Amino acid sequence: WPSCRHTHPIIDCALELHRDLGAAPVDEIEIKTYRAALDVCDNPEPTTEYQAKFSLQHTVAIALLDGAVGLESFDVDARQRSADLRARVNITAADPFLSAYPKSWGAEVSIVDASGKAHTRSRKDCKGDPELALDQDEMRAKAMGLLQYGGLDETAAGDVCDTVLSLPGAGRCPDLFTAFQQHIGIA
Repeated sequence: WPSCRHTHPIIDCALELHRDLGAAPVDEIEIKTYRAALDVCDNPEPTTEYQAKFSLQHTVAIALLDGAVGLESFDVDARQRSADLRARVNITAADPFLSAYPKSWGAEVSIVDASGKAHTRSRKDCKGDPELALDQDEMRAKAMGLLQYGGLDETAAGDVCDTVLSLPGAGRCPDLFTAFQQHIGIA
């Protein structure tokens, strides 16, 4: 996720909850995690994009609201949309996450929906960790998103991904820098 590593287990849990609940309103959010996550990312009112990337409250709220977290999830619009839900987040450092850190960077997110029903998801490890590695399609999607965010169009981003993925069978390493320059028009 394009945010502080301490926010990743919370995002993973919130995305699972969003898939289960859809757009159902959320009344309360409870996060249990480890102390370092609170020390670095307990920021209930981020006012900048950078602060939002270091906010457990913002990342859980935007994941629950949007069902996705991307590079645009931290801009002023996203921060404004998440403000009401961020205010309903309670965070504590608690076991098993407290005692498992730093070996495991996990968390639990519990929500109470508008009907009063509780829903909980927890993560010992996060998507992208060696224990839950990205598959090739997920890795390509991540690279495509980053390359496009960096200014390449979809075709150029796809060409860069294809070149990188062909490296194991290429025999010799292609000149990636020259290929990249050609795609952005500075060769």
